[in-house]
Amino acid sequence: MEEKDLPLLFTPLVRQAGVALPDWLFGPAGVAGLPAPLSPPQGVNIAVGIDIIEVARVRKVYERHGERFLKRVFTEREVMQCRGKATRLAGRFAVKEAISKA
Repeated sequence: MEEKDLPLLFTPLVRQAGVALPDWLFGPAGVAGLPAPLSPPQGVNIAVGIDIIEVARVRKVYERHGERFLKRVFTEREVMQCRGKATRLAGRFAVKEAISKA
């Protein structure tokens, strides 16, 4: 497996795929120094979802199905943000999967 095809970390905290989170980010005050809420508002459930996807797999689907794949899976804005780059598409896809699992 080539380095460019290895799974990458994608998180809203970094805004791009493949960037490692620094150790100082996680401290006693919470993620990124932001205080963690004591409890969610009544009737609100908080869940965490996670998904890992191979960039090569998304690249193959994109090469095979092109615009059809993009229109079916992503919004127009997401397509513009990803600019057809497999790493960005894979990151967006993983985020969507994680949200659906949360």
